[in-house]
Amino acid sequence: NPVGLASCLQLLQTLQVPLATMGPSSYVSLLTCCQSVWEGRKVNDIRKQYTVSSNEYYWSALVDIYARVGDYRGAENVLDEMLMESRVEYDDEKRRRVNPTKKTTKGSREKQSTPISIPPLPAYTSFFSACYKLISRSDVHPSIKSDAANRAWARWKEMRIHSVAPDVMAYGALLRIFAAQGRP
Repeated sequence: NPVGLASCLQLLQTLQVPLATMGPSSYVSLLTCCQSVWEGRKVNDIRKQYTVSSNEYYWSALVDIYARVGDYRGAENVLDEMLMESRVEYDDEKRRRVNPTKKTTKGSREKQSTPISIPPLPAYTSFFSACYKLISRSDVHPSIKSDAANRAWARWKEMRIHSVAPDVMAYGALLRIFAAQGRP
């Protein structure tokens, strides 16, 4: 079980590790310590406050927090948030290339960035897991189960369009969703 964000932040304070010096991998570790969605959102706020860039592991860990509690809509929002933040970072980088604030020396090349990050396979698989948790419960209204299944199928198609190759876990997650619905 995760130990909780407060314990981790207290440990970092005791060790005198400033949050501003931590990189994306450290924030992934903080997310794995979160016990609730609120704590995951707090880590995201701290990351943004210190302008630490995200990576695919970070977003996968954030989606996983929602999946643990079966919040498929929250998990889907994180996937969309990843795409939005990626677009903003790309647009900022593009503006810097068009209107550079400092001159580059002749012959130097600026680093080209990837235009838009696509959610990685683990993020999609965690999203499917969140959908399954909801669909498999007997106390959930059928319309909500249907919505979760439709969103899972839409994300599956999106994943395939973006050439994210599914693995055994992704196929298994989708099959569990269909089985819970009684589909052949």
